[in-house]
Amino acid sequence: MGLQFEERKVRSADGTSIGFVTFGSGPSLVLVHGSASTADAWLPVATLMAGQFTCHVIDRRGRGRSGDAREHSLDRECEDIEAVLAGAGSGAHLLGHSYGGICALEAARRFPLGRLVLYEPPLFHSGSKSEELSVQIRSAMKRNQADEALACFLSSGPELSTAEVSAFRATPLWQEAVKLAPTFAREVEAINRLKSDLKPYREVSMPTLLLVGTASAAHLKDASSGLQDTLPDVRTIRLEGQSHIANLLAPDLVAREVSDFLLASA
Repeated sequence: MGLQFEERKVRSADGTSIGFVTFGSGPSLVLVHGSASTADAWLPVATLMAGQFTCHVIDRRGRGRSGDAREHSLDRECEDIEAVLAGAGSGAHLLGHSYGGICALEAARRFPLGRLVLYEPPLFHSGSKSEELSVQIRSAMKRNQADEALACFLSSGPELSTAEVSAFRATPLWQEAVKLAPTFAREVEAINRLKSDLKPYREVSMPTLLLVGTASAAHLKDASSGLQDTLPDVRTIRLEGQSHIANLLAPDLVAREVSDFLLASA
């Protein structure tokens, strides 16, 4: 018998409807995707883990199964995660990728979790380059060039190579990501507002796994290195030959490393 997928919704603290898909059996794992994507980007990994975990794959606000609000903030995103965690049950694990990794890290400071997995949260991508990226994205959107906005974001944000962007463009996920262009700039701007001080994350005491691609951009590696030096109970796994989208290009590798960490820590 195949997996039984259940479409679910919860109401976040500000009233926004947050949609997610639940499947599998075992301890709960909540997965939070990054920018320029939806829950679909993590279904390949979650499907491979469903024999050992009950996976709750969120569509973050402003996309997919979820609603949105006029104002966006990292606080609201944390409340969205809290609402899903509440339904997932005590001791649920949390995985966050890219901007979703920042959301997950912030949520881990505020709410009880089992274990935490972070895949390259872009904490240090700030300053003039990031501000310029926000301007470029908004400019493209004013010209109704959502495709250009997406390509610009992927090239300058996670710094995907031309080959990686082309490979992404060839998948059905590209057109879905293009539709999300209005959310790109607001998330870059949210990163700009973050303080560079990592000391507050010393509060994140649960066992944490950092996934880092050996071919990822330097600023992503730097952020994870900073977290390795800051978090009290942390280990780093390097994904050989992978960059920022191993969940799409090597889902079996990601699923194996995450499963091994969560099961070994149990």
